Amino acid sequence: MLYSIFKRRRIKSKSIVFVFLTCFLIWLQSSDKRPKQALKKSNTSHTENFNLKYVNFEKQNQTLEQIISNLNTQYKINNFHFIKQILQEEQAESSKISNNSKINYPYPVPKFLVILIQVHSRLDYLKELINSLRETRHINESLVIFSHDLFDKEINKLIESVDFCATLQIFYPFSLQVYPDKFPGHDPNDCPKSIKKEEAKLRKCINADNPDTFGHYRESTIVQIKHHWFWKLNYVFDKLEITKSFKNLHILLLEEDHYVFQDSIHIMRKLTQEILSEVDIVSLGYFKGKNQLFDPKSLKSWSKAYWWASSNAIGVVVTRTLFDKIKKCSQIFCEYDDYNWDWSLQFVVQKCFKDHLISIYPTFSRVAHLGEWFDFIDKINDSICTYVCFKVEHISKVKNVIKIQRYLK
Repeated sequence: MLYSIFKRRRIKSKSIVFVFLTCFLIWLQSSDKRPKQALKKSNTSHTENFNLKYVNFEKQNQTLEQIISNLNTQYKINNFHFIKQILQEEQAESSKISNNSKINYPYPVPKFLVILIQVHSRLDYLKELINSLRETRHINESLVIFSHDLFDKEINKLIESVDFCATLQIFYPFSLQVYPDKFPGHDPNDCPKSIKKEEAKLRKCINADNPDTFGHYRESTIVQIKHHWFWKLNYVFDKLEITKSFKNLHILLLEEDHYVFQDSIHIMRKLTQEILSEVDIVSLGYFKGKNQLFDPKSLKSWSKAYWWASSNAIGVVVTRTLFDKIKKCSQIFCEYDDYNWDWSLQFVVQKCFKDHLISIYPTFSRVAHLGEWFDFIDKINDSICTYVCFKVEHISKVKNVIKIQRYLK
């Protein structure tokens, strides 16, 4: 069903083994109860390879694991002055909500927003995402959190240079970089991905009796993505001091290869006004098949329909209410035989939620997935920069469509 964003309408409303163990470790870490194995010191110091500008932690006798632990507990928000006043206002509003046991819909749209970005290693993509955030209206009222699974000098230096909004960097503590040769990283006795089950049993490699649906065994490089996704939300909602007490916290999820358009936060707030129940969820990106839609005729329209991983998993806004529901189904989420968080969530919705999620989304996407667009251009070479720069030129056309609209002042 199509609606105008600017007219208020009220409508009733593939390879995972050992994953639950890893999610359990993640939950323990978020509760400040890390497993003994995770606390064990490595014999090798990793700090010499990662000369980041964190002066307090640059000690030769510290392992990478210790540095990450310190950074996650003794963090510093850069450019805090942008959000100091708005945080005080939101704390007052949150106190009112916490004193009311029942949530009334539509509830007040929070002015403060957390933008949570999952980062791996693609620096060129990340540069374009940051450039797009710089042009985004209301970005100065947001806390942008970069969640890393890689401790990298260049990436961190880039983020430290951001001067247009408040930023924070957090680090996934169970990454392959921290555990390069043991679970949850790659254990030397892990079964090779494509080995036959009979041969795996002869080798007596780890979990030989339990290949996935397609006959493959665990790939630590891939399953890390889903575990990281769950950990970062757990950390921001339940552990991070500045956000854990906000009852009406909204988190916009992005990834390093996304690109946001200049009115994305503005549109998110408009659509949040249409939330009428705990199963309503705002998504800023919309796919129809393999194509992401940017039809100028649909610029001011929005739709409401069942949430599907294939259509509405880009630019998802997760509320505390929704994440509490996901946590109650965490075992199903973690054990589902797929490394993608979105398809795992789709399964949780179908098997564990009482009601299906309802997606509220702009029919003209406000978050673009650069990675998807790679399939639709002729590759001159394999240079990521050539590809990204070319697509940003294409995106400028979309930006101009938005810019000429009178409502964006």
